[in-house]
Formats: sequence, structure tokens, C-alpha cells
Amino acid sequence: MNKHLINKYSLIILFLMSVVFCQSNDKSIENYKIALRMKLRMKSNPILYMDEPKSALLNKAYQSCNEYILLDEYGAKKVLKNKMTKITNDIKSFSKIKYEKPIRKKEPSNIRYHYFSLESDID
Repeated sequence: MNKHLINKYSLIILFLMSVVFCQSNDKSIENYKIALRMKLRMKSNPILYMDEPKSALLNKAYQSCNEYILLDEYGAKKVLKNKMTKITNDIKSFSKIKYEKPIRKKEPSNIRYHYFSLESDID
């Protein structure tokens, strides 16, 4: 009886270990989902359609996401890793840019008000 229980538990442990350690290391499915989410978020971002330095970098990352999705759909697995590193580099360069237009302070004009009228009330 004990041998039977030991064999049963050892099989269960081996099965659980095989499930844990034998998972596939294919990250392309997760990367595809990430690229698709990024593309959809960038498409809804109004900065993509503006004419600013930041929008140029966002547009570059958007195009990279499109290329990654198309390459994954066509089955070009060899190029996907390079394309994903390009996407991450584009996003890092986009996030480093802090573009704020300088707002000039309005200088008060030197207007001097004359409180005395040139015409007198007596005239």
C-alpha cells in the first residue's frame, strides 16, 4: 500500500514539475498582443495627428507596431525580435522627450494714465 501511495505521489510531483518547467518560451504571442494594444492606444492618442516633434516620434513607434503586427501575421519569425527591440527603442525615445512650448510672460506696458484733463471745467 505504501509503495502504491509513494508511486502515486511521485507521479503527481513529476507531472506538476513537468507542467512548470516545460512551458514554452515563445514570447511572440505576448509580444503580438502588446504591439496590438500599443497600436490601438496610439491610434486613439491625438498627439499622433498633431504637427509637433513629439508626434513624429509617436508616429515612428506607430509604424513600427504596424510592421511588427504584419510580420507576425505573415510568419516572419526571424525578424520579430529585432522589430520588437526597435519598438522599445522608439518608445523610450518618445518618453524621454519633454516638449513644452515656452510661454512668454506678458510684460506690462508702460502706459501712464493722465488723471488731469487738458480741458478745464471752468472754460
